[in-house]
Amino acid sequence: MNINRLADASAKIKQQRKSLQMTQRDLSSKTGISPRSLSAIENGGDMQLSTLLKICAALKLSIMVSADDTTTKASIW
Repeated sequence: MNINRLADASAKIKQQRKSLQMTQRDLSSKTGISPRSLSAIENGGDMQLSTLLKICAALKLSIMVSADDTTTKASIW
């Protein structure tokens, strides 16, 4: 999934968490990120790259980010 907006990343995170039958509390236990913060992220809230990496690792998602002088692109799968 190519990510052009933060909302796209949020939707993929929520979709993957649910497909693994995990609650936000389960994900919180695996990442150390509070359930409240996870809820905000899944609803399009801002997050740091380090937070995204923790979530992707816990959900067994891969992420690729590339940047040049004019654009930044990300993919999550």
